[in-house]
This record gives sequence, C-alpha cells and structure tokens, in this order.
Amino acid sequence: MKTSSASAAVLTLVSAFAVTGVKAASCSDFVSVVEGDYWTEVGKCGGCLATAGCGYCLSTLTCLDGTADGPGDGSPCPNWLSEPSGCPVIPRCNVFNNCGDCASSSDCAWCASQNLCMTISEVYSNDCTGTVFDAPCPVTYVTENTVVGNLVVVADSQFGGGEVSFEGPCVDCNADGSFGLTLDAT
Repeated sequence: MKTSSASAAVLTLVSAFAVTGVKAASCSDFVSVVEGDYWTEVGKCGGCLATAGCGYCLSTLTCLDGTADGPGDGSPCPNWLSEPSGCPVIPRCNVFNNCGDCASSSDCAWCASQNLCMTISEVYSNDCTGTVFDAPCPVTYVTENTVVGNLVVVADSQFGGGEVSFEGPCVDCNADGSFGLTLDAT
C-alpha cells in the first residue's frame, strides 16, 4: 500500500498517541490557549481528528465537537477539517542547505544572517535578517553597507521600493543634538 507523506505524518502522530498511552476522551482534551507557534499548534490536528466526534478548525487552531459538515455548536470555521489526511504536514525546511532549494519550497524561507533554511514562522520568531522568501537568491548577503561619496536610490522595476530610512545614534551631532540631511529632487 502506497502512502503519501501527509498520510504518513498523520499515521505517525496517531501512532504516537497510541504508543504513549495518551487517550483523548473528548475534543476538549486538545483545547488549550494557543501558545505555541503555528506548527506546534497544527501538530495537534491529527490527534484531534483521531478522536471520535472531533474536527479541527484550522482557522482558530482548535479541536471542536463536530461532524464532517462543521463544528457541532454552529460556530463559524472557514477552514474546517474532519479527515486526518487534511491536516497540514510540518515542512522539513532543515533538509535544505542552500538558499535556492529553500526559497523554492512554499513553506520555507532562507535566513541569510544565520545561513539556515527555516519555516516561515521560525523566520519571524528568530533574529533573522536578510530573509529570502522567493528565488532568485542574492549572490551575497551584506550585513552592513557603508557609502563613501554619493548615494543614488532608485525603485526596482520589478519590486518597487526606492525609499531611504536613517536610524541610529547621532554621532558628531550639532550642538543641539540634531543632525542634518539634505535631499535634492534630482
């Protein structure tokens, strides 16, 4: 019998429940305040759906009493799951060791500052700079740019942009603690 990776992941999760002896008596056994990242919470989906009479609301990351048609209490859930095969599979971004392969996976992003491939939620919860979500990847990652001379900032024809932002401490400021910036219209 051939199984998909999604089915295998769900079977693994359901098997883990059986092996550890954890038995859910009801859907409420899976309900808690959402505290973990997205993938930690979605990891509860398989166990929830293995419990009779439960469904998983992917919109709110909660396990609820329900049928294939939706939550039993009639509450709205635009992304209702009633079959374990519908549970999202946690992406294995750590298997990618370069930006190109990582950025080609829809659930992963390359963190240039750490030279690692991470899930999208990990990128936002880590101190990651130089994030690449889509190919093409930049040839190099520069942590700091120093400009000596003139600086010209133009909008990229494909991605837009062209804004300049200045932040940081004021070194060698005017006597009143201010600094000057002159921009011309050309």
